[in-house]
Amino acid sequence: MEASIFEKMSDRVIFTIAKEVITEFDIEYAENAGDYMFYEAVVDACKMYSIDPSIQDTDFLYNIIKLNKPMFEEGSLTSKLERPTLKNYEYEWSVTFKKIVNEYWRNTIPLYTDKSEIEGVLYNLRREGTLDVFDGEMFDEETRDSEIFDDEIENVREI
Repeated sequence: MEASIFEKMSDRVIFTIAKEVITEFDIEYAENAGDYMFYEAVVDACKMYSIDPSIQDTDFLYNIIKLNKPMFEEGSLTSKLERPTLKNYEYEWSVTFKKIVNEYWRNTIPLYTDKSEIEGVLYNLRREGTLDVFDGEMFDEETRDSEIFDDEIENVREI
């Protein structure tokens, strides 16, 4: 679990950077810490400090601003910042694909037919349904193309 680099910084530095973020973007318009416009404001504010923010850094600043809203509205650091706690979450991501896959199967069959005629016999047996590709052993496969039809994040829980 990767903690935010802001956890090691003083309240004064965090407050200054967060004020820069608020100046650039009105947090009231942010849906949550994953809002792209909020992220862009964090990136811009962090450039002045040579910080390349991670998602944990963006999330930390978002929650600092939320937890300390009255101080940010006043515009001054009047007490110690209330800091968010890092939590770890697990989630499942179900994905529905349409794939074009080449599978390569190796099959064996004992026959008395001469090698020069075996392919014709095999094609006839396949056409009649006597042979099934899945009776063999798949030894290779290659995905040639795929397309995602749907994906859902579900079963989110704190661990």
